[in-house]
Amino acid sequence: MNPLGGSSLAGRRRIRLAIVFALSLVAVAAYAVEESVSVDVRWRVLPYQTLRRVGSSQDVTAVPYSFRPASALERSRGYIEDENAFRFRVVSNTPWRLQVRWANPSGKELPEVDVREHGRGYATLGDQPIVLCSGSNGAFDVGVDVRVALDPANSDGTDGEALLICTIMPD
Repeated sequence: MNPLGGSSLAGRRRIRLAIVFALSLVAVAAYAVEESVSVDVRWRVLPYQTLRRVGSSQDVTAVPYSFRPASALERSRGYIEDENAFRFRVVSNTPWRLQVRWANPSGKELPEVDVREHGRGYATLGDQPIVLCSGSNGAFDVGVDVRVALDPANSDGTDGEALLICTIMPD
Protein backbone atom coordinates (compact mmCIF):
# COMPACT_ATOMS: atom_id res chain seq x y z
CA MET A 1 0.00 0.00 0.00
CA ASN A 2 1.08 3.53 -0.71
CA PRO A 3 1.85 5.72 2.36
CA LEU A 4 -0.07 8.62 0.73
CA GLY A 5 -3.27 6.74 0.94
CA GLY A 6 -3.66 5.54 -2.65
CA SER A 7 -2.67 2.54 -4.62
CA SER A 8 0.78 2.45 -6.14
CA LEU A 9 -0.77 2.12 -9.60
CA ALA A 10 -2.65 5.41 -9.21
CA GLY A 11 0.52 7.12 -7.91
CA ARG A 12 2.52 5.96 -10.90
CA ARG A 13 -0.22 7.22 -13.20
CA ARG A 14 -0.06 10.66 -11.57
CA ILE A 15 3.74 10.73 -11.92
CA ARG A 16 3.49 9.75 -15.61
CA LEU A 17 0.86 12.44 -16.20
CA ALA A 18 3.03 15.01 -14.43
CA ILE A 19 6.05 14.01 -16.56
CA VAL A 20 4.00 14.14 -19.79
CA PHE A 21 2.59 17.51 -18.76
CA ALA A 22 6.08 18.88 -17.94
CA LEU A 23 7.51 17.58 -21.23
CA SER A 24 4.59 19.15 -23.10
CA LEU A 25 5.26 22.51 -21.44
CA VAL A 26 8.96 22.29 -22.35
CA ALA A 27 8.10 21.40 -25.97
CA VAL A 28 5.60 24.27 -26.26
CA ALA A 29 8.09 26.72 -24.71
CA ALA A 30 10.87 25.56 -27.04
CA TYR A 31 8.57 25.92 -30.06
CA ALA A 32 7.53 29.43 -28.95
CA VAL A 33 11.16 30.48 -28.48
CA GLU A 34 12.07 29.09 -31.89
CA GLU A 35 9.18 30.93 -33.54
CA SER A 36 9.94 34.23 -31.81
CA VAL A 37 13.56 34.20 -32.99
CA SER A 38 12.75 33.96 -36.68
CA VAL A 39 11.15 37.37 -37.14
CA ASP A 40 11.33 39.22 -40.46
CA VAL A 41 12.52 42.80 -39.85
CA ARG A 42 12.49 45.46 -42.58
CA TRP A 43 13.24 49.17 -42.61
CA ARG A 44 13.71 51.94 -45.11
CA VAL A 45 16.54 54.47 -44.98
CA LEU A 46 15.20 57.82 -46.10
CA PRO A 47 17.36 60.13 -48.26
CA TYR A 48 19.41 62.59 -46.21
CA GLN A 49 21.33 65.58 -47.53
CA THR A 50 22.88 68.61 -45.85
CA LEU A 51 24.85 71.55 -47.18
CA ARG A 52 26.85 73.60 -44.68
CA ARG A 53 29.68 76.08 -44.82
CA VAL A 54 32.90 74.47 -43.65
CA GLY A 55 33.27 75.18 -39.95
CA SER A 56 29.56 75.85 -39.39
CA SER A 57 26.87 73.62 -37.96
CA GLN A 58 24.03 75.44 -39.75
CA ASP A 59 22.58 74.35 -43.10
CA VAL A 60 22.92 77.02 -45.79
CA THR A 61 20.70 78.08 -48.65
CA ALA A 62 22.08 81.56 -49.35
CA VAL A 63 25.60 82.90 -48.83
CA PRO A 64 26.55 86.59 -49.22
CA TYR A 65 29.40 87.56 -51.51
CA SER A 66 30.97 91.00 -51.19
CA PHE A 67 32.54 92.50 -54.29
CA ARG A 68 35.90 94.09 -53.56
CA PRO A 69 38.21 96.58 -55.29
CA ALA A 70 40.60 95.12 -57.84
CA SER A 71 44.36 94.93 -57.32
CA ALA A 72 46.81 96.19 -59.97
CA LEU A 73 47.34 92.62 -61.24
CA GLU A 74 43.59 92.02 -61.45
CA ARG A 75 43.05 95.32 -63.33
CA SER A 76 45.74 94.35 -65.85
CA ARG A 77 44.20 90.92 -66.53
CA GLY A 78 40.61 92.22 -66.54
CA TYR A 79 39.04 90.16 -63.74
CA ILE A 80 39.09 89.52 -60.01
CA GLU A 81 39.56 85.91 -59.01
CA ASP A 82 38.70 84.62 -55.52
CA GLU A 83 39.82 81.02 -55.14
CA ASN A 84 37.82 79.16 -52.50
CA ALA A 85 35.58 82.16 -51.95
CA PHE A 86 33.13 79.65 -50.46
CA ARG A 87 33.82 76.30 -48.82
CA PHE A 88 30.91 73.91 -48.35
CA ARG A 89 30.51 70.50 -46.72
CA VAL A 90 28.05 68.16 -48.43
CA VAL A 91 26.79 65.11 -46.52
CA SER A 92 24.43 62.79 -48.37
CA ASN A 93 23.38 59.16 -48.31
CA THR A 94 22.30 59.32 -51.98
CA PRO A 95 23.91 60.68 -55.15
CA TRP A 96 23.56 64.49 -55.18
CA ARG A 97 24.13 67.64 -57.19
CA LEU A 98 24.67 71.22 -56.09
CA GLN A 99 22.93 73.98 -58.03
CA VAL A 100 23.80 77.65 -57.60
CA ARG A 101 22.46 80.97 -58.86
CA TRP A 102 22.80 84.67 -58.05
CA ALA A 103 20.27 86.77 -56.25
CA ASN A 104 20.63 90.52 -56.22
CA PRO A 105 18.87 91.99 -53.18
CA SER A 106 20.23 95.52 -53.79
CA GLY A 107 18.79 95.82 -57.29
CA LYS A 108 22.09 97.22 -58.59
CA GLU A 109 23.40 95.85 -61.85
CA LEU A 110 25.88 93.07 -61.15
CA PRO A 111 29.02 92.45 -63.19
CA GLU A 112 29.48 89.22 -65.10
CA VAL A 113 30.41 86.56 -62.56
CA ASP A 114 31.77 83.09 -63.27
CA VAL A 115 31.90 80.27 -60.70
CA ARG A 116 33.42 76.84 -60.58
CA GLU A 117 34.12 73.99 -58.27
CA HIS A 118 37.74 74.56 -57.30
CA GLY A 119 40.03 73.19 -60.01
CA ARG A 120 37.35 72.75 -62.71
CA GLY A 121 36.12 74.95 -65.56
CA TYR A 122 34.20 78.20 -65.02
CA ALA A 123 30.53 78.73 -65.89
CA THR A 124 28.74 82.08 -66.02
CA LEU A 125 26.40 82.58 -63.10
CA GLY A 126 23.03 84.25 -63.48
CA ASP A 127 19.58 84.19 -61.97
CA GLN A 128 18.89 80.72 -63.44
CA PRO A 129 20.44 77.81 -61.52
CA ILE A 130 23.43 75.93 -62.90
CA VAL A 131 24.85 72.63 -61.67
CA LEU A 132 28.11 73.47 -59.95
CA CYS A 133 29.12 69.94 -58.96
CA SER A 134 27.79 66.50 -58.11
CA GLY A 135 28.84 63.41 -56.23
CA SER A 136 27.90 60.05 -54.80
CA ASN A 137 26.87 59.27 -51.25
CA GLY A 138 29.26 60.28 -48.50
CA ALA A 139 30.76 63.47 -47.10
CA PHE A 140 32.55 65.93 -49.39
CA ASP A 141 34.22 69.34 -49.06
CA VAL A 142 33.53 71.60 -52.03
CA GLY A 143 35.55 74.72 -52.73
CA VAL A 144 33.90 77.36 -54.94
CA ASP A 145 36.00 79.83 -56.92
CA VAL A 146 34.50 83.15 -58.07
CA ARG A 147 35.76 85.22 -61.02
CA VAL A 148 34.35 88.73 -61.49
CA ALA A 149 34.81 90.37 -64.90
CA LEU A 150 35.99 93.98 -64.69
CA ASP A 151 34.26 96.60 -66.78
CA PRO A 152 36.91 98.37 -68.90
CA ALA A 153 35.22 101.70 -68.11
CA ASN A 154 35.45 100.97 -64.36
CA SER A 155 38.46 98.73 -63.85
CA ASP A 156 38.60 99.33 -60.08
CA GLY A 157 36.02 96.63 -59.47
CA THR A 158 32.47 96.64 -58.21
CA ASP A 159 31.20 97.42 -54.79
CA GLY A 160 28.15 95.91 -53.19
CA GLU A 161 26.99 92.45 -52.38
CA ALA A 162 25.08 89.60 -53.98
CA LEU A 163 23.77 86.30 -52.65
CA LEU A 164 24.85 82.92 -53.87
CA ILE A 165 21.69 80.77 -53.66
CA CYS A 166 22.59 77.10 -53.14
CA THR A 167 20.33 74.08 -53.61
CA ILE A 168 21.40 70.52 -52.93
CA MET A 169 19.21 67.87 -54.53
CA PRO A 170 19.17 64.17 -55.36
CA ASP A 171 20.87 63.36 -58.64
